[in-house]
Amino acid sequence: MSDKQTKIMILGADAPIVPRVQKYVAEGDMPNLKRLIDAGVFAQNCLVPFPTITPPNWATIATGAWPGTHGVTCFHTHKPGTALDDVAPAFDSSYVKAEFLWEAAARAGKRSIVLNYPTSWPPRGGDLLTQVAGPGLAPNEWREHPRRVSAWDTAADLCAAQLFAEEEYPRSSVVEPAKPGAWAAAPDGAIAEYELKLTFPSALHIMEPVTWWGLVCATAQGPRLSVYPSKESTSPICTLAIGEWSPKVLWQFMSEDGPRRGVFKFKLLELEADGSGLKLFLTPICALDGYHHPAGVSEELAGLDPMPLSTFGVDELLLEWVDDATFVDLLWEAHNWLAAAADALMAGRPWDLFVMHVHAPDWMYHGWSTRLDPQTEPDPRVRARFEILERELHRAWDALLGKVLAHADDDTLVAVVSDHGAKATGRHVPIGKILQNAGLLVVEQTPEGGRVVWEKTRAIAQRSCYIYINREGRDPAGIVSDEDYEATRDAVLDALHAYRDPDLGTNPFSMICRREDARPLGIYGECAGDIVFAVRGEFDSQHGNHLPSTTWGIGDLHALLVLYGPGFLRGSVMQRTAWITDLVPTLCYLAEFPMPHEAEGAILWQSLQSPDEKIDELRKLRRNYRRLKQAHDSSTALTHSYHDLAAEALESADNRAEAPASPEVS
Repeated sequence: MSDKQTKIMILGADAPIVPRVQKYVAEGDMPNLKRLIDAGVFAQNCLVPFPTITPPNWATIATGAWPGTHGVTCFHTHKPGTALDDVAPAFDSSYVKAEFLWEAAARAGKRSIVLNYPTSWPPRGGDLLTQVAGPGLAPNEWREHPRRVSAWDTAADLCAAQLFAEEEYPRSSVVEPAKPGAWAAAPDGAIAEYELKLTFPSALHIMEPVTWWGLVCATAQGPRLSVYPSKESTSPICTLAIGEWSPKVLWQFMSEDGPRRGVFKFKLLELEADGSGLKLFLTPICALDGYHHPAGVSEELAGLDPMPLSTFGVDELLLEWVDDATFVDLLWEAHNWLAAAADALMAGRPWDLFVMHVHAPDWMYHGWSTRLDPQTEPDPRVRARFEILERELHRAWDALLGKVLAHADDDTLVAVVSDHGAKATGRHVPIGKILQNAGLLVVEQTPEGGRVVWEKTRAIAQRSCYIYINREGRDPAGIVSDEDYEATRDAVLDALHAYRDPDLGTNPFSMICRREDARPLGIYGECAGDIVFAVRGEFDSQHGNHLPSTTWGIGDLHALLVLYGPGFLRGSVMQRTAWITDLVPTLCYLAEFPMPHEAEGAILWQSLQSPDEKIDELRKLRRNYRRLKQAHDSSTALTHSYHDLAAEALESADNRAEAPASPEVS
C-alpha cells in the first residue's frame, strides 16, 4: 500500500440476487462490476444478520455491529413498554445505538459523503459530514414523518406520481374531455379540454390546491396536448405528442410551510384523434431541498439534469399506468440522478469516505420476482418480459457504478455490498391463525375489522419474525405472569412445530427458537421478541423472515460482496464465510481508519494480499527504533568529557530556582 492517505468507497445495493448479478456480469451487461470482480475479491459465501431486511442490515454494514447491539431489529421498531401492536418505521438515525463509520472517521478529522443511506437521518457526523437523503429508501421518500397514519405509510416530497386518464385505473384521477371554453390564447385547432387537478398523493406536507388545464389541438401530425397553468395563460407548461416526455419543469408550489420548489415531467401515453381517450402521466414532483446536510448542498445539486425521484415506477407499471418503455425511462432517471449527485458531491469537495445505497433491485423484486421464476410463473412469455426489465435495471445500476468509480484512484478501497438477497413469493404462513388455533391469541371481529382482545391474549406475532408473550409488568395489557412465562413460550413453540401447510403437508419453519437462542444470528436484547422464527424459501414473501442462507428457485438470500483496491487480492474468489459485520473492520484495518466503537465483525484476512502486513510494519518500526536508540545512546555516552562553563552555570542556576525554600528560623 502506498504512503498516500487511503480512501474508502462503499457502494450498496438493496436486495440483488447474487446468481442473477453473476448472470448479467457474464453476459456483458455489467462491465464495471466485472472489472471489480476480475481485479478484486468476490465473496462466495456472504451472509447477513437475521432478519434479512433493510434497516437493520444497512445499520450493520455502516457500524460493523450486530442488530442486537445497534438496536434496529427489523423494518420497524418496537419500543419496550409500549403496546405490542405499536411499531414505527426504523428509519430514524436515533434508533441506531452504535457509532456509524462516518462518525468514527470524523474522530480522525476525515471527511465523509453519505448519499441515500437508509436509517441515517437526521445526520450524525458533524461538520465533516456531507449527507444527501436518508429518511427513506430514495431521495424525497420519507418513512418516518408527522403525517404517518400507519406503520407502512410512506410520504413523498413534494408528492408521488399521478395519472390523469379518461379510463379508470386503480388510484388514478379520472378526467373527462369537454369542448374548449373561454381561453385567453387558445391556438387554432383546439378540439377538447381537460381539467387537471393535482391531488398531491402521499405528500409530505399539506399542499395548496392546484388545477392545471389540458388543451388538445388537431394537427396534420396528429393530436397534441398542451398543459397550461390556467385558461388565462398565454404560454403552456409543455406541449406533447403521443409518446413524448416533456422537458423537466421547475415549478414553485405552496405548502403549509411556505413555498416549495419541485421538478417534474409529463408523458403523454394515449390520446385519440378527436381529443378523447387521454392518458397523461405526471412523475413524482421532486423537492430540491429538505434532505441535505449542510442545507446549502441543495443548491449545488438543484441544477442536475436528472430528477431526484422518490420512486422509479414499479407500482405504476403493475397498475398499468405506464408501459415498459416508460418504466425503463423512469428507472434510468432515478439511477442517473444518483450518479450525477455522487459525481457532483465528490468533484466539489474533499472526501475520505464515500458511502451510498441504491434501492432499485429491492423494489423490482418485490414487484415481480414471482413473475421471473419458473416455479411461480409458468408462462415463458411473462418471464421473458420481466427478465428484459431485470436486465435493464442491472445495466442502469452498472452505469451508476461506472460514474462513481471514476472518482476512485489507486489508493481507494472499494466495496460493493448488499443487505440481503431476494426470491419469489411463496405460500403464506398464517402465524396469527396458528396462535389463535392454539388459544394463545384472541381476536374479535368489529365493523372496523379484527381487534385483539388483550385481556385474553397470551402471545402475538409482531413484525417479520417475532412472537411476543403478553407479559405482566412489561407490556401495557400483559396477562402472563413471570411464573407462566416459560410455559407460555413452550406453548408457542409447540404450536409452531405442530403446524403443517394444508396443501404441502410440511412444516414451513426453518428455525423456531427462544430469543436467547437467536444470538448466533445477531438477534438479542430487549428489541427482539420472546420467540424468533424463520420460514423456508418456498414460503412467504421475497425476504425478511428467511435465514440468510436461504435459496429457492432463482432466488438467493446471500449478500453480494466485492472488495477491490490496494491490499486486497486480485481475481480471487473467497470461500470463507463472510458476514457483513466484517466489512467495516476490514476496511478500517486496511485504510487505517478509526474503528467504530461498537464494531463486532472480524477482519477478512483471506481477502488480503498480505495478512501480516501490519505486523511486518510494526516489527520493522521496532527494529528501526532499536537501532536509533542504540545510536542515540552511543552518541551520548562518549569516552571524552568536555565542560561548557556557560551551560554549567545555567544548569546550576536552574537547580537553585527549583530547590525548596529553607524553613524560617524563629
